[in-house]
Amino acid sequence: EKGLKWRLTLELLREMSQRQLPPSTVGHSAAMRACERSNHWEATLFLLRLMAGQLVRPNEISYSTCISACATCTQWELAAFLMLELASSQLA
Repeated sequence: EKGLKWRLTLELLREMSQRQLPPSTVGHSAAMRACERSNHWEATLFLLRLMAGQLVRPNEISYSTCISACATCTQWELAAFLMLELASSQLA
């Protein structure tokens, strides 16, 4: 069941977009958390980058979720890069 939740959250985001519902930081961060829990760091990173494309501003939770997903899946360089990106943003 846990392995399917990340797919369902991505589908929900897609459906919200199709219904022209405004994207939100909370919605994207929740979807990122579901991907992180299922060890899908690529999907977590995709959602972080998608936020910028949809003019949704990521917050500290968005970044920390993505950093955690990358670190858990031994994507250390990417996790370090995201930490630097967060530190240089206006969020830090």
